[in-house]
Amino acid sequence: MTEPNPEGKPAPGEVRPPAATLDRSPAERYRMRTATTVPAPLDRFRAVVAGAVASAVVALVMGMLSAIFDVELGSLAVAAVGG
Repeated sequence: MTEPNPEGKPAPGEVRPPAATLDRSPAERYRMRTATTVPAPLDRFRAVVAGAVASAVVALVMGMLSAIFDVELGSLAVAAVGG
């Protein structure tokens, strides 16, 4: 039997076991870390900013539509919801 090559390359005739990552399934190799139960402060801030941006966009679109169609915001909101 040949001695392992110190350079890390297999010597001629040397048989090495497969890499450890090949033994696992793709799902196990690329498993994401589980999310924490309590969101980080940055996540809360991003959620607040996203909510504010979404609210501003909805208000802008509703305002533009009410100006274009010359209707009140209440009736436009009822029409948008489908009531």
